[in-house]
Amino acid sequence: MSALAASIVANGSFEDGLSNIGKFTTITSGLTNWTISSGNVDYIGSYWLASNGSRSLDLNGSSIPTPTVSQAVSLTGGQQYLLSFDMAGNPDGGPLTKSLTVAVGTALPSQSVTFDSTGKTTTAMGWITKSFLFTAPSTGSYALSFKSDVTDPCCYGPALDNVSISAVPEAETYAMMLAGLGLVGIATRRRTRAIA
Repeated sequence: MSALAASIVANGSFEDGLSNIGKFTTITSGLTNWTISSGNVDYIGSYWLASNGSRSLDLNGSSIPTPTVSQAVSLTGGQQYLLSFDMAGNPDGGPLTKSLTVAVGTALPSQSVTFDSTGKTTTAMGWITKSFLFTAPSTGSYALSFKSDVTDPCCYGPALDNVSISAVPEAETYAMMLAGLGLVGIATRRRTRAIA
């Protein structure tokens, strides 16, 4: 039984975008459903193992300041959501602790998250899932955004993959589902006894 609805983030694993990127390509655009503003990112192909699928991002491309990677998502006011994403760090350069800032407009104000890349390699990235619960204050479009906090050196930043936002069912929904399953179980048990 799945606790969450389908993700409302499009292309959350960055599989749709430029073709033939090889190990990686530094881009300012061309990432389907995402906007890259004020700089560039490295669109990773075979350079390291992605957490989901075969592609991911290094939020530090070849320029400082680092860009913001964003996507507009539609949220329903009063609804609780779960934002989750996989994070690692480019292991080929410092600093060892990679950090990024994530936000969902005013629904989830800026949150800073870190990843320690000590001992990690391109074949053992050590991806971890970060998650946040939040409630949309009103119905509308919100900017889901990610920005690297690594400012020196330019090119070895936090890695991002498997981005998802899903609506969280209310407690009453869970209670009704459990009650329904209980009634089905009782009916099945009675039917089995009647046949015996």
